Amino acid sequence: MTRTGLLILALVMPGSTVFNQTNTTQNGIGPNDRPGYTHLRIRSKPEPTRPDSPVLETVTIVIRAVFGKDGKVTDLKFVRSIPSSTPKKTVEEFTKLCKAAAREIKFDPAIEDGKPISKRMILEYKFRPGGE
Repeated sequence: MTRTGLLILALVMPGSTVFNQTNTTQNGIGPNDRPGYTHLRIRSKPEPTRPDSPVLETVTIVIRAVFGKDGKVTDLKFVRSIPSSTPKKTVEEFTKLCKAAAREIKFDPAIEDGKPISKRMILEYKFRPGGE
């Protein structure tokens, strides 16, 4: 059985706040932690379907996406696979599964000055061999 997982930068759980930890200052407050701004909230995050190809080692697929102000995940772009030596056919198959799962993420958009805004985010999906 193949296990998959999703990581949106640092934290993704239904109902969790999602933010980019790389944009935090020394005191842990990010540039968007200000009055009038609310981080986007993940409500549900489906896992990718099981790949047809066997998973012989852990493979991570990194995708860039836009979490739109309309509540839809769009503009999905493959960034890289880890390890980079993963066969191209496997990367293509896993990427297709990841994009399909990402399109089904349900979220409340970030709010700035009372209006929903779009945010560009990085998604990481991990495919693990067997019952890990």
